[in-house]
Amino acid sequence: TLTLSFGTSVKSASRIQLFTLDGRVMKEIIVPAGENKIEINVSGYPEGLYLLKITNTLLSESRRLLILH
Repeated sequence: TLTLSFGTSVKSASRIQLFTLDGRVMKEIIVPAGENKIEINVSGYPEGLYLLKITNTLLSESRRLLILH
């Protein structure tokens, strides 16, 4: 399980996307405004490197994510 925590409650909804390195969207979640923590079950995904993108009205940020089981 992947846990994402935001420092403060976000004032607008956020979109979290998990991509493979070739650009396929594996998961997309909309996090309601005011939420500051979310858990994503990644146990069904193959091990490897992924791209995690978080977008809302204030930011658009991407991070590399390594899934190991």
